[in-house]
Amino acid sequence: MKMYTTKTKFHCGIDLHKSMSYICVMDKEGKIYVHTEIKNNDFQYMKKILSPYWDDLTIACETTYNWYKLSDFCETEPVQFALGHALYMGAIHGGKAKNDKIDSKKITDLLRTNLLPKAYACPRRFRSHRDLLRRRIKLVSIRSGISIYLNLFEDQNNLKHSSAELRRNAKSSLQFMDLQTFLPEDHAMARNYQLNADLLKMFTDQLKQIDKDLVKFTLDSQFKEDFEIVKSMKGIGDILGMTLVYETHDIQRFKTPGDYASYCRVVKCKKESAGKSYGYSGTKMGNPNLKWAFGEIAMLAKSDPVMKFFADELDQRHGKRKGRSIFMHKICRAIYFMLLRKKPFDPIDFFGREKYERLTKKVH
Repeated sequence: MKMYTTKTKFHCGIDLHKSMSYICVMDKEGKIYVHTEIKNNDFQYMKKILSPYWDDLTIACETTYNWYKLSDFCETEPVQFALGHALYMGAIHGGKAKNDKIDSKKITDLLRTNLLPKAYACPRRFRSHRDLLRRRIKLVSIRSGISIYLNLFEDQNNLKHSSAELRRNAKSSLQFMDLQTFLPEDHAMARNYQLNADLLKMFTDQLKQIDKDLVKFTLDSQFKEDFEIVKSMKGIGDILGMTLVYETHDIQRFKTPGDYASYCRVVKCKKESAGKSYGYSGTKMGNPNLKWAFGEIAMLAKSDPVMKFFADELDQRHGKRKGRSIFMHKICRAIYFMLLRKKPFDPIDFFGREKYERLTKKVH
């Protein structure tokens, strides 16, 4: 976990809530200048209070659900903004007494002492596409649940099975009803079946349109080049490519491939003390969407015979679980250098010339 390094004279910690906030302003030595409540989250009023310190101020808050509006306000004004990782701000959660006034002071203390666990605050102009893509992934999960329920419902009630093709490409939900024959007394069963068929059709149509819109947005944006670069690797299609591009955003913010791999959650961090190992920690540090994406890529990349042979070798040498982790890590490092160097996937760079020639000979 990296800590935010502040460079300003004054520091403002905000305990942000839905309808109010509590702010605390301190200097580097810990002297308190302002410690008050901001009703209705009136940030213009907050700026008026903080005006004596505004030109040399850093504002920080936790990653609560509503940090967007504070971040946008700081970007507009402008003033330095730092986002703290809520899960790892233990100083806030560990006190005997806890209230908004105390929390705002603790956030300020973490900020001024350079101990604020840093989370990434994505700029406003890039957030909307990323959030739409995240919502799309959630809706796919819901649609899959409806499709599975429909299949189980057919089995449970001895109905004809709707094909996977029909569930993907039905022109109307009535096609599901035409497939079945319900008895007159089974009107509730028929209504249940129709309800789920209607929901499945609605979700399917919306997701198809969202996919088209997302691809169009990406091709019309500054991410077009990165999108085409990551798609050059076997196993990466439109959705996984957009996930990598939007969740990474700017590869330059990662100094090393190890930093990127850690952010993507494809490496584990050991807990050690006095020469003893106590397992692993930090499993929730990083980006869960990138972890999911690299897990999917590791499976889909095996459609390439050389990749599959290499992955199978890792499984034989290290076991399936560790072999898959090593494979994911190698793919992650490859994506890092592809985005950094603006170069498409090259199997010789990925494997090394000697290993690539050996694997190619074995495959053929």
